[in-house]
Amino acid sequence: MQAKWTDQILDETFRNLKENRPDTEPHKLDRTRELMAGAVRAKAQVIVTFNLRDFPAGKLSVWDVQAVHPDAFIEAQVDLSPQLVFVVLTQIADARKSPPNAVVADVIASLEREGLVGSAAALRALA
Repeated sequence: MQAKWTDQILDETFRNLKENRPDTEPHKLDRTRELMAGAVRAKAQVIVTFNLRDFPAGKLSVWDVQAVHPDAFIEAQVDLSPQLVFVVLTQIADARKSPPNAVVADVIASLEREGLVGSAAALRALA
């Protein structure tokens, strides 16, 4: 058996979210709904977001989707495949236009500035 999630089910979920979280602005709920709908349609297992508050585990588990902070996601990728992550990190550095001739250390520093401290530490250990 394979579950199918309809727009009606998604509407009900977000209607409940509006009732339980009246502090959330309507345009943010719309963006959250669009993201969830896309994740469900794509059969995504993970949503990577800084905004974990709007994606409570109890609501996501219905769709077998998990919200993960970007820092935790990158750290997990480093644990799973450090060599591949280093290759991608090098490609990102090579593709950057600002600063010109960016190096891996520049990419790591920009991640750290964005609050991805754990990821930056894990990536530095690879470099």
